[in-house]
Amino acid sequence: MTIERVRRWLVVIALAVLVLLGAVFGYARYRAHRFLTRLPKQLGIDVTSETNGFTWSQSVKGKTLFTIHAAKAIQRHDGKTTLHDVVIILYGRTVDEQHKERTDRIYGNEFEYDQPNGVIRAVGEVHIDLQAPGATDPHAAVAAARRAGSQDESQEHDVIHVRTSGLVFLQKLGVAATDEPLDFHANGVDGDARGADYDSDTGVLILRKDVKLRSTRPGSESATVFANRAELDRLQHKAVFNVAHFQSPERNLTADNVFLDLRDNGSPQHARAEGHVVMIGQDGSRVETPHAETNLSENNQPQFLKMIDGVRYTSETAASESRAVQVKFNKFGRAETADLSGSVRGNETSVVEKRSVSADHVNLHFSSVGKGPASLREIKATGAAQVTTTPLATPKGSGPASTVLSADTLVADLDGEGKLAHITHLTGEGHTAMEQTLADGGLRKSTSDHLDAHLSAPSKVLPANAGPKKPAKQEIPLESAVQTGNVVILDRQMPAPAKKPKSSSAATAATESHATAARAEFDGPTDRVVLTGSPRIDSGGTNIVADRIGLNRSTGDADATGNVKGSYASEPGRDPMHVLAASAEFHHAASSASFFGVNGGNARLWQGSSMVEAPVIDLDQKTQTLHAHTDHIDAKNTVHTSLLNQVSSGPPKASATVKPRPANGGVTRIVASDLLYRGDLPQPTAVFSGGARVQNGDGIIVSDVVTATMKPAADKTTPQAGAMMAGAVDHIVAEGAVHLQQTGRSGTGSRLTYDVAEGDYVLSGTPDAPPHVTDAQHGQVTGASLLFHAGDDSVVIVAAPGKRVRAETRVKR
Repeated sequence: MTIERVRRWLVVIALAVLVLLGAVFGYARYRAHRFLTRLPKQLGIDVTSETNGFTWSQSVKGKTLFTIHAAKAIQRHDGKTTLHDVVIILYGRTVDEQHKERTDRIYGNEFEYDQPNGVIRAVGEVHIDLQAPGATDPHAAVAAARRAGSQDESQEHDVIHVRTSGLVFLQKLGVAATDEPLDFHANGVDGDARGADYDSDTGVLILRKDVKLRSTRPGSESATVFANRAELDRLQHKAVFNVAHFQSPERNLTADNVFLDLRDNGSPQHARAEGHVVMIGQDGSRVETPHAETNLSENNQPQFLKMIDGVRYTSETAASESRAVQVKFNKFGRAETADLSGSVRGNETSVVEKRSVSADHVNLHFSSVGKGPASLREIKATGAAQVTTTPLATPKGSGPASTVLSADTLVADLDGEGKLAHITHLTGEGHTAMEQTLADGGLRKSTSDHLDAHLSAPSKVLPANAGPKKPAKQEIPLESAVQTGNVVILDRQMPAPAKKPKSSSAATAATESHATAARAEFDGPTDRVVLTGSPRIDSGGTNIVADRIGLNRSTGDADATGNVKGSYASEPGRDPMHVLAASAEFHHAASSASFFGVNGGNARLWQGSSMVEAPVIDLDQKTQTLHAHTDHIDAKNTVHTSLLNQVSSGPPKASATVKPRPANGGVTRIVASDLLYRGDLPQPTAVFSGGARVQNGDGIIVSDVVTATMKPAADKTTPQAGAMMAGAVDHIVAEGAVHLQQTGRSGTGSRLTYDVAEGDYVLSGTPDAPPHVTDAQHGQVTGASLLFHAGDDSVVIVAAPGKRVRAETRVKR
């Protein structure tokens, strides 16, 4: 074979190889293209196209609603687009919509965009930057991201940053929502919740449930808020919490709903709580009301609190109820004033006493030092106001068990801290009353137009374990008081306990005394009251009037000065007994009284036609005695007495030689230095001593001692209560240096018995000094006893014992 032929075969073979290689490579490209075309479907990949730098905006009437930015967009066969490194900017309304608009930002690593249905769904974690209420920069959310240069959470004050997952954005509605847990941070407030809804147009953010907020703003009070649901309206600067629970170091609050008005910086400036509102203070105090609202400082401290439709307050030591309450606070959140209105009722317990107050309206004033606790310093109660204090330690005997002060308006000043807090001063205006219930069941009550009272302070030294279960002793809460204007006083005293049990029928009843005056001054330690301004006391049938009356309310003793007038009631059918004096003393337990004259004057006592005048008159109703005397040893003849004469029960004595004596229905007047009257005898007697002078229509008797025996009215032979000097003189016995003076006749002896009703006299003497009767015309008659009658001139002479001598002498007048 020639070389040329070989060359041709080599060329043909080479061409054939080239054709074969071309066919092989073409087939391979076909197979590779077909494999790559089928591979996404075989692997479950639905990709139509990929785009870097994806941006989408939606506008309505020339206004952009939102813009979507993504670093990469992958279009899928199912019509959805997968977006990576996504930022969604939402444009919403603001209050001043003509000048600016609000921008919010949603961003995350991956989103699924269903453009036909307008749904954007976040895959994995997503972040939301919302413009905070009052933000100065309407594009703060976008600006924060630019400054941060990343997707880190913004710490800007103008931004609310939210972190969550499972977010779905409905572009047609402009609403973003999630069912997953979320947390957020905004201007010193951290929080979390489960589930949220966000409206990009209105800017309203709703936290669906399990809401928890924590305040971490520097310089403000730390606080935590729990709620079942929360809603933030950034456009109106409002927030709503449903079934809310607010906690802080100093107070807790729960309510069905809490509505907040926010400042521009997002802090609450006004809060309103509705439904089952309960506030619990740092000290455990509790306030319950249906409705409450408060103004808050920038440091979250209350400035004003208003509660209506029923308010109840309770604490360890106090409780109150009212229809409405308004409280003002200082800059530290401590109460300064509180106004309670509508059927106010309150009580408080200290270590020594219980205090309660009731009124239509009560105003409270507090004081505090710095951030220290507020202390109640003044209570002003108006409208049927009443303040009651009760010692925790029950006093013995007649000590006050409780003190009630009431008036149209009461103002109480308080002092002391903690266990020693107590009322020190109280004033009342209009229909004032002061009432003390005593431990033994007694009662002291006084009413007036005005009241000014000082209450005693508890002991500064108290037992370490003193408290309601072991109270400190504090028996006399009333230190002093002054009541003026139409003063009326009632004192009810219980009888002293008997040493031996008595039957109920023999039990002594309580005694009551009533007093009136223009002014009453009370002294607690001495338990004494002084009455002035036409004072009057009525007690057990005894009435006393004077310029000034002092009364010991524990003992019932009294003293009166200036124009004293007294009246003692007698039994029915008898005249009352009256007394006039310059001053007087009354002793309740002894049922006695002493009446005094002044500057040489006499006290005067009278009953019916009987009368006694003396410098001093002592009455003892219990023993039915009267003692009239002088307060000077050398004073003589200072007791002046007038006694009604007993009238004869039969016809006047008369004979052919004796002229009839008219019935002696006049009075007998006796002057002496001393008088002792005893009404406890069957026939009361009056003994006049220190030299006595008796004068009536029958003559004059002078002797050392005179005893007048009374015959009770209606022939009663038992002593009668209130019957001092009652009845008439039945007979008189004069003893010691007796001198008798009648018209035309005189006599002397050592004893004279005078029957006042019959006008009969018996004059006797001693063997050494027999009686004598002298007649101016016929001389002198003597004997052991001389009997004569006031109606005639006859004298019967009785001889001494053993001698039968009897003489009769007639003297012509």
